Amino acid sequence: MTIDKESIKAEVQNLGFSLAGFTAVDPLPGFEIFENWIRAGRYAGMNYLARADTIAKRSNPRKLMPEARSVIVLAAAYPTSQNSKHNTPGIAAYAQLGQDYHQVFRDACSKAIDVIRHVVPAAGKEPATFKTFSDTAPILEKEMAVRAGLGWIGKNGCLINPHYGSWLLLAEIFTSLEIEPDEPFQRQHCGNCQRCLEACPTSCILPDRTLDAARCISYLTIEHRTDIPEALHSPIGQQVYGCDICQQVCPWNRKAQEDPGSLFSRLPQCTTPLTLAEALEIDEKAFQDMFRDSPIMRAGWEGWLRNCLVAAGNSKEKTLLPIIVSILAGHPSPMVRRHAAWAVSHLDPASNRSMLHDIMQTEKDESVQQIINTIMEISGLNRKAK
Repeated sequence: MTIDKESIKAEVQNLGFSLAGFTAVDPLPGFEIFENWIRAGRYAGMNYLARADTIAKRSNPRKLMPEARSVIVLAAAYPTSQNSKHNTPGIAAYAQLGQDYHQVFRDACSKAIDVIRHVVPAAGKEPATFKTFSDTAPILEKEMAVRAGLGWIGKNGCLINPHYGSWLLLAEIFTSLEIEPDEPFQRQHCGNCQRCLEACPTSCILPDRTLDAARCISYLTIEHRTDIPEALHSPIGQQVYGCDICQQVCPWNRKAQEDPGSLFSRLPQCTTPLTLAEALEIDEKAFQDMFRDSPIMRAGWEGWLRNCLVAAGNSKEKTLLPIIVSILAGHPSPMVRRHAAWAVSHLDPASNRSMLHDIMQTEKDESVQQIINTIMEISGLNRKAK
């Protein structure tokens, strides 16, 4: 039975997918690079990536769905700071969508399956089966997208499409249908360009188009659950959730086309950008209410405050000090208090002399006490507290 691929592509694009391609369920050529990345320990604290079961599934996609014979790879372009009037600096563009992309893809892929069932005529007694994924299973998604003809992997590790740049989110539909694969994308169009490597504040981009996660701002502000290493505080700058810097400087993104029909272009974006002061003042309930349907929930309230405190310390905005000192004096998390102390040390500790003395009388955590003592010693505020 010949399946009309072009009809399927047209139908799923009507649903809001910017790109669609077909590929086999065979092992992907990029697995060796991934395996070497794991062996080098570049996955930082994401230990789930190094589990034997997930490595096995990445080595052979068929393990995710044994009866699968084809994969439909889907991509949807999303609005960025380059084409949005409402952008909160320091938050990655995808995280400013009005809904978590996982939820959006789950609903859209379900509709796509219904469409495919109508496009593909019934054959035999057994109905076709489908399984959908979007950053929800151990799949080498970008390598699969390359093999489905959607683009190439850039030097920053992002999938780049000639029309939409790298402002794309990916989903996959595994199916028992046998569909002729598309031709893989053959060329790497980065050439001699080094802009993403040169622009990365933490130098986390590696020569093999992978990242050292332990130095990546996106990892540090999203997946990392403990203190951000102090040596990376200043390079992080004003980033509070994710990072688009390597994408913003990419020449392919500067001329990327917008897709007004995309799933994500149809969603509302953040229409009231947060100031850093407002971001610091969000309590746990407000955080959950504000970001309930957002990817930002993944950082958690404590992670969010930790990130905002690093940004505050880098801001040189002394007007933030009363908020930061209040967090230092009363937040329940020692991790948050440690970052608040760092932020004070990089703004104007002298103006908070008496407050720092008072905090030292009640602070029970030795790690926080040590930071405050260091601040006071360096600033000459008093002798080291006993």
